[in-house]
Amino acid sequence: MAAASQIQDKLRRQIGSLFIVGFHGQTVDEDIKKLIRAPYYVGQIVLFQRNVANATQLAQLTHDLQGVAKEAGHEHPLIIGIDQENGLVTRIAPPITPQLPGSMTLGATGASEDAYNVGKATGRVLRSLGINMNYGPVCDVNNNPSNPVIGVRSFGDDPTKVADSAAANLRGLRDGGIISCAKHFPGHGDTAVDSHYGLPKIEKTWEQLERCEVVPFKRAVENNIESVMTAHIVFGDSSLPATLDPKVLSKLRSNLNYQGVIISDCLEMNAIRTECGGTVQGAVTALKAGCDCVMICHTIALQSGALDVVYAAAEDSSFAEQLTTSHRRVNATRQDLSLEAACSKPDLQSFYHISAENAKLALDVYKRSATLVRGSKILPLKKDGNMLFILPAEMPIPSGVVEYGDLQAPVPETPSGYLEVLKSFNPHIQTMKFFQNGSNDKEILDAAAATDTVILATRNARFSPYQRKMARSLQAAAPALVVIATCDPYDFLGEDGAFVENYVAIYEPTAAAFQGAADVLFGVCEARGRLPVRAP
Repeated sequence: MAAASQIQDKLRRQIGSLFIVGFHGQTVDEDIKKLIRAPYYVGQIVLFQRNVANATQLAQLTHDLQGVAKEAGHEHPLIIGIDQENGLVTRIAPPITPQLPGSMTLGATGASEDAYNVGKATGRVLRSLGINMNYGPVCDVNNNPSNPVIGVRSFGDDPTKVADSAAANLRGLRDGGIISCAKHFPGHGDTAVDSHYGLPKIEKTWEQLERCEVVPFKRAVENNIESVMTAHIVFGDSSLPATLDPKVLSKLRSNLNYQGVIISDCLEMNAIRTECGGTVQGAVTALKAGCDCVMICHTIALQSGALDVVYAAAEDSSFAEQLTTSHRRVNATRQDLSLEAACSKPDLQSFYHISAENAKLALDVYKRSATLVRGSKILPLKKDGNMLFILPAEMPIPSGVVEYGDLQAPVPETPSGYLEVLKSFNPHIQTMKFFQNGSNDKEILDAAAATDTVILATRNARFSPYQRKMARSLQAAAPALVVIATCDPYDFLGEDGAFVENYVAIYEPTAAAFQGAADVLFGVCEARGRLPVRAP
């Protein structure tokens, strides 16, 4: 009986090491303790913005999580990961630590060195807080301007340039002491459906994918990426999303010769939860299809249920052998991690020093990324001019990725940060907001006609007709108009947006990026950014 119990315990530990789970507290609660302890022995944790209050709290949280693992008899430290893509997806946000540039901002500088430096800066700040994994870089090629979930999370729409930037970024993360994860294989860029809410389908053959979507992943594999995350997308003639499709995942192993860890995207996303048989059974299906790890971010009942179902399915000896192989792959990623070191409390003095260095790096990159897409005759703007700043009252976020896993749906910086930036140049600038119902359009247009210069901030106006309507009206009413696209650069690209005569793109809705645009508008520096995407 003792021998049988030891075998069962070993299997439980192996299965637990393959699960990535999230929880809802800012301290170690009973739910996460239950999963880390026997009989589940979960070995990987994913943190969200909901888990973060400040640096002191976060450092204590990661320390306490590792302490629970040690008490539970874990041989290795927990892998504690987070989606710190930077830019639009920033889980540890200002004022906790300085905002770092996201992927498309880095694509706009065109310098792989920037991608490396930001990757290393990200890795250093995460490690100083007790986090040892980042779910990045994003290797998706954003070759569909109508993509509602990737957009500026991608480095751009050129597969070779995306590959260059992503490879540099992952090298930086590694040199910063972080396990990295390329996502979302085989590519989430050419879809108009968000897999958080539905099941996208891409009608492409593998040969077509190899010429574009797969290029950055191939480069990541050549750079020994530790893990790759799957996409909940149906490809070609399959009826299953890649996460559950052995044909797609086998391509990663055979065609790309990848030997590392394959991780599922969260199985609570609707693409799996409601479209493909449910989260609990999805864990078994994903592991059998070729995933080494499965991620379930939110619900304790689904997490424990999936662990139990996988354990029961391991009665099949071939599946049990597959789980053992996956366990070996996971252990290989953490061979340099020490449980004793992980249980040492993070050094916050190091964190504050790193944050100060990161602020300088970010400022430099943002200054070089702001892109003057069109127009220059009215620049630089006068600091003492009569000026009006206009922005939409409702900033639409078509992607579920920002709010997914969070208690609320905050953006990395609120639009009020934009006004503070502008007031540092022109303290007398006035501001107004307009609404989707058009209730104050006349008031805004009258004010615009009576001012010298209008600055309009838009966010993803391609998906928002009322923002485009306001831009067209202001172009006719205002003596001088500058439009700043604060997220997707597609707002006024192409012929249908050419009516905007002065157009600047900054690639992320953060005050730090907006500072780069303001520096260009008021002549502090020239616009040096280049569009990393083509007009639709």
